[in-house]
Amino acid sequence: MKARVKHYEDLRRFEVQVEGHTAYLTYIIRGRIMDIIHTYVPRPIRDRGIAAALVEAAYNYCLEEKLYCQATCPYARSWLNENR
Repeated sequence: MKARVKHYEDLRRFEVQVEGHTAYLTYIIRGRIMDIIHTYVPRPIRDRGIAAALVEAAYNYCLEEKLYCQATCPYARSWLNENR
């Protein structure tokens, strides 16, 4: 994936624009825990690794901020289990 993931901290959202479509990940923070609650990639741009890029960006943010990363979102939970 070539598009750049952007973090909108005030919205608690990571997003990426691809071919006019917006894919995003939303999260909440409670104390020192970031919970990824939803990941969405529009159908026309699926199967390109975009969801993985969003979760990876969120996980890297957790590492930088010394937060514990967990996921309510099933996709993000699976990614975290396989990649951290």
